[in-house]
Amino acid sequence: VKYGQILEKLQGGKRQLVKITKSKKQSKLPMFQLMSQAELEIAARKEKATSGMYKGSRTSYETEEDGKIKQKQLELKSRISDNDFQFQGAKIIKWLEKGQFVSVTIKTAKSSSKDEAEEVKKKIEKLLADNGDINASRLTIKLM
Repeated sequence: VKYGQILEKLQGGKRQLVKITKSKKQSKLPMFQLMSQAELEIAARKEKATSGMYKGSRTSYETEEDGKIKQKQLELKSRISDNDFQFQGAKIIKWLEKGQFVSVTIKTAKSSSKDEAEEVKKKIEKLLADNGDINASRLTIKLM
């Protein structure tokens, strides 16, 4: 398949061309793969989960418009002060503007309820709605 044919396929769909490199493998020809946003996020999560334990080669994913794909993780408590929330919210916005995947885990504090955790989740969603030009599909929010 020629590069021009691949680019024609990409313009019609929701997939993008991703360059895949392995750290300890020297290759003369670059390896590319067509991936959707969801497939790219899953691959980034798998790589982040295994990178701390595995000492062998690492895989990195790179798109033409975003560069290297990174997965950021953030843990928040359900009882977060307004100042801390503004600071953490700014970090989330900055990461999403850079095109990185962001995973936010909201943990219920000892003396609070699930309702407060839901309130923090709604605050994050409102923050994203206020900054409308951000790709919110790269954000995942989990309640614990």
